[in-house]
Amino acid sequence: MEPRKYKLISRLTYYLEEFRDIGVRPKILEALEIRIKEISESKDFQSYDNQPIDKTLTTKGGLQIYMAIKTNLAIVDTNEAFGRIFLVERKQQTVPYLIAFPKPLMRIIVKQNFEQILNYEYDHDFTRENIQVLMRFTKGDMLGRNISELLKFTFNEKKRSSEAVFFGKVNYSSDGKIFGVLDGN
Repeated sequence: MEPRKYKLISRLTYYLEEFRDIGVRPKILEALEIRIKEISESKDFQSYDNQPIDKTLTTKGGLQIYMAIKTNLAIVDTNEAFGRIFLVERKQQTVPYLIAFPKPLMRIIVKQNFEQILNYEYDHDFTRENIQVLMRFTKGDMLGRNISELLKFTFNEKKRSSEAVFFGKVNYSSDGKIFGVLDGN
C-alpha cells in the first residue's frame, strides 16, 4: 500500500475510534467508517480528497452538530473543544477525567482535506493558561458517587442536568487529544 494512503487510513481509523469513545454523532461515525473503507478499497484514493464524508453535514455551529451525548459532556474553553467526562476512582474518591478534541479538527475530518488530515498538528496555545471546562452530568450519573468536593455542581433546569466548571491546566497531544483528571489538585 502506498505510504500516504496507509498513513491517511491509520489517522482516520484512530480518530474514528476516539470519536466513538467521546460520543460523536452516529451519522458522522458511520460516514467516516464508510469513507475509510472507500479509501482502503480504492485504486485512486486521491479522488476522495476534499470530498466531505457526508454532504448533508454542516461544519458551522457548535458542539451540537458533532456530539450525540447529552450527559458526561465536556465543553472546553467555551466551544474550543468538546468531548466526554469519564468518572474514575482515585484515592477513594470519584474524579472527572476529560477526553476532548478541538472543533477545528472535527471540521477537517468532515471536510476530508487529506493534506490537512495528514499534517494536522494541534495548536495548543489556549492550553498554556488555565482553561475552563464545563462538565454536564445527569442525576443518575452522579448517584451514589463520592464526587470530589473541590467541584461545585449546580442543577441546570433547562438542560435538566448537574453542571460544574473546572478552571485549570489540561494535557494535550499533537494529534489534538485534550485529556486529564479535573479535580483541582
